[in-house]
Amino acid sequence: MSYSRSFVLYRSLLLFWLITIVASLHAQTYNGTIRGAVTDATGAVLPNATVTLTDDATHQVRDTKTDTAGVYVFNALRPAAYSLHVAATGFGAADRTHIVLATQDFITLDIQLTVTAGQDTV
Repeated sequence: MSYSRSFVLYRSLLLFWLITIVASLHAQTYNGTIRGAVTDATGAVLPNATVTLTDDATHQVRDTKTDTAGVYVFNALRPAAYSLHVAATGFGAADRTHIVLATQDFITLDIQLTVTAGQDTV
């Protein structure tokens, strides 16, 4: 059984088109990102601050530390509501609740921490 040249070309183009469509659908993502900078009251960055992100529905927890520029990033987050807790030595902790991340959102949430009063020990 022999096929005409145009039929083979048609089938090849159809196959190429289907592969391209399937590959592009697979490449789509619905995840988002929450990122920001942690600073003190003067605007100075706070490296090595602990940042904890909690999914409000599943209570799944993700932790990270700020880099030398005071920046934190949580990538590949599913759309959901989250709570953020930030702590650094010598500073009071900060909490942000009900951060709603929609499909493909990229939220920047900068956090400012205040210095805590030191305790004197005698």
